[in-house]
Amino acid sequence: MAMTFYNKFTNSSDAYSAGTEVHYEGETLQERRDRKGEIFVIDAMAIEGIDVRDNVQTQVTKDMVKNYDKVICMAQRENTPDWLENAPNCVRWDVDDPGGKGIEETNKAKEIVKSKVLDFIKNS
Repeated sequence: MAMTFYNKFTNSSDAYSAGTEVHYEGETLQERRDRKGEIFVIDAMAIEGIDVRDNVQTQVTKDMVKNYDKVICMAQRENTPDWLENAPNCVRWDVDDPGGKGIEETNKAKEIVKSKVLDFIKNS
């Protein structure tokens, strides 16, 4: 969500998204939904007029982190490697993971992420 909002609001492709626990690297969100069932982020972002079905899951690496001015981490602390948590360019956004909690919780998380992205852009 954060990558997509940032790129939309800045009319860029500067932001990139990667996860801390990716089991099917390269899988799109639509493929994940087809395999697993309901992936509510697709629906939540569609409300914003944004299609994320083709967004691809990628595992974050140390090398990736070195290539960015800022790295926003929203992974649960227990799922965040120390090297990422302690990276000097890492900023933590505490947003509850809505995974498996339904569309209402996903929409709440979406609104928090959207607000944080807008604040980030404003203050950058």
